[in-house]
Amino acid sequence: MAMASPATPPPHGRPTPAPLEPKAIRACLTPDVAAEFDREWDVVLDTARREQDLEPVRRLLRRWRHFAYAELTSPGSYFRVLATAARGSHRPAASRVRRWTS
Repeated sequence: MAMASPATPPPHGRPTPAPLEPKAIRACLTPDVAAEFDREWDVVLDTARREQDLEPVRRLLRRWRHFAYAELTSPGSYFRVLATAARGSHRPAASRVRRWTS
């Protein structure tokens, strides 16, 4: 089954999230974001092999599934989130909190 291009949603409407499989998740990513996925994938596989525990792999796939869906629905969102987080980490916590007003 072919995956839609990261920049083009399927003709029938909004895309569906990728299965929790590395190939399916990676197919939803732009080349730059896929390179980030590949770097994390390599680290997590080494950890899983060393610790003989697949939970780090499962966590990575769950997290990247969200990034993949975001890239399908809003290309460039991964790097926008990183940029926002980098800017936000330099402000005091109180300035990032929105106050509820009734």
